[in-house]
Amino acid sequence: MLWAEIRTVLVLFILILVPGWAMLAVTDYWRKWEALQRWFLAASLGIAFWPVLYYALRVVMPALRLGTNKLVLLLVLFAALITWKLRKDWKVQFSLGQWGWVILGILAATLYTRLILAHRFPYPAWTDSLHHTLITELTALTGQLPKTLEPYANIPLTMYHLGLYALTAPVQLLAKVPSHTALLWTAQFLNGLCGIGVFLVLDKKVSRLAAAVGLLVVGLWSFMPAWYFNWGRFTQLAAQVVLLTGALLVWEALQAWKEAGFRGGSDVWTPTVLAALSLAATGMLHFRVAGYLLPLIFLVCGVSLLGRKGKNERLRALCGIVAIGLLAFVLLAPAMVPALSIYLRPPESGIAPTGAADGTAETQDQDIATLDYFDKFTFKTLYGIGVQKWIFILAVAGFVISLLVKRMRWGVVLVGVWVVLLIGEGFLYKLNIATLAFSNMTAIMLAAYLPAGLFIGCLAESLDHFSSKLISYSPAVPLLWLAIILGYVGAFARVSGLEPSRQFMSGADETAMNWIIKNTPSDALFAVNTYDWMGTHPHGSDAGFWIPYFTQRQTTAGVMISDLGPDFDEMVTVSKEVTALYSSPGELAALCPQGVDYLYSGKTNPYGGKDFDMAKLDELPGTTLVFDQDGVQILQVCH
Repeated sequence: MLWAEIRTVLVLFILILVPGWAMLAVTDYWRKWEALQRWFLAASLGIAFWPVLYYALRVVMPALRLGTNKLVLLLVLFAALITWKLRKDWKVQFSLGQWGWVILGILAATLYTRLILAHRFPYPAWTDSLHHTLITELTALTGQLPKTLEPYANIPLTMYHLGLYALTAPVQLLAKVPSHTALLWTAQFLNGLCGIGVFLVLDKKVSRLAAAVGLLVVGLWSFMPAWYFNWGRFTQLAAQVVLLTGALLVWEALQAWKEAGFRGGSDVWTPTVLAALSLAATGMLHFRVAGYLLPLIFLVCGVSLLGRKGKNERLRALCGIVAIGLLAFVLLAPAMVPALSIYLRPPESGIAPTGAADGTAETQDQDIATLDYFDKFTFKTLYGIGVQKWIFILAVAGFVISLLVKRMRWGVVLVGVWVVLLIGEGFLYKLNIATLAFSNMTAIMLAAYLPAGLFIGCLAESLDHFSSKLISYSPAVPLLWLAIILGYVGAFARVSGLEPSRQFMSGADETAMNWIIKNTPSDALFAVNTYDWMGTHPHGSDAGFWIPYFTQRQTTAGVMISDLGPDFDEMVTVSKEVTALYSSPGELAALCPQGVDYLYSGKTNPYGGKDFDMAKLDELPGTTLVFDQDGVQILQVCH
């Protein structure tokens, strides 16, 4: 696997950096940024490029298939453009400025903590990873973003964000690795780049010290987003990587509009296009994260309109806002318009407040489940799923102290207001308007590391500012080394931050699945260990959940996005009959009318702790234990 892993990492570097650098080189926009900033910006733009390309091809060239040859040709073309445009300026791209190589070392350490986990645990974890893998497989096979999950399941994908697979599928094709490997290594590579937006904002607007500390906070201090490895929430992670860069590019574009307007030519239109590209990509990678970005964009636009008193500047800024908005809408339309056409349909019922007595009993049950989704988590859970308590305290200190530094005051206030608006989004469900209840506080807390990185970076700069002013001594270097030492300690926690109960697959299970391919009918249906998430979404709880991907056989558990399809209620009903076997093995016969042919029990202890009692089930009539090896058991039933 080692050579395949090295090849995959090289492909990821090429896939992400080459398109980004091509955009910077062709437009000469790299000249507006310092050398290290260019590399970080190129990475962010490269991530944004692929989702926009794949979605655009759906509309512009629906018959085109992006296979290996076309991808290689495209990358070679980009590389040729970079070589030609930068033939006289390539040396300056490596003059990284103050602490440049130290910062690259921090980034490399962050990437190592992520990729070593992908090496040690070669199967994606938990539940979302299954449909991520299946869609990656379909995208690679067809050369297009799929519109349905068929043949794996009858699930339309109109309401689902597919941008991540515009990255994972090319990795699969170019690195020549399986879909689950391409998914895992792409996701962990993106996880390693999680701090590039924080770095760019702080380096551009505050200082290099603040940027370096912010990069350390996000990459090595905080357990999030490294913990996404355990959850498989890779689409949300990918969108968060480019979120802050999109906001920064909007800021830069509006500044260019205020200074030059329509007469600015490429100096105005290049940042406008790149800002729109980043905004659109954020939405394509994750619709909900785009909802988190919107209030920040509104704040940036508001500051641009109110920041100067000149009427002409405000008018030019307004033109810039309209230009960015229209272009972003055009780019995002292939993904968002079909999704909104379904999302905005009038619901059968609103979100009933606690204790509501209206509606049928079925509607009330659904309302209760909905309220559980929104009300289950409180602010007390921030330290468990957002950021550690000590990081939260440092972030609050950074916000408060930075208000005393005039040149940082308004930027800190802007981020603070953004945080307040995000909290407001988490409580929109209180309005009892279904279309506004697109998120909850849990999902918002999962992104808390972003403002925390910004605030703590500003704290470091504030301490340096006041020390220089009061005692004429700059502690920038000691502060950076203190942050690096904390990052070194944090790196050990990042590589050991695991939840074994969410690691479903194992080598023994893959061996069993190879046996399934050779020894069971292609239309066989497997009942698998099941856990009912929040009482509304049953899912597989051990390696049996992965049977559709590794064997192309069907299971009773479906996937985590099964609620987007017409067969969800049927899947829920069958799953209840499967989980009934835990307490009543004699109820096995109830599965026969559902077409179940086999039961699968994986090597690892199922999530939730409940496993089929294969010994008791094997004693029932019509059952045969057909596979029992290395902790994996397969029971043939209903024959």
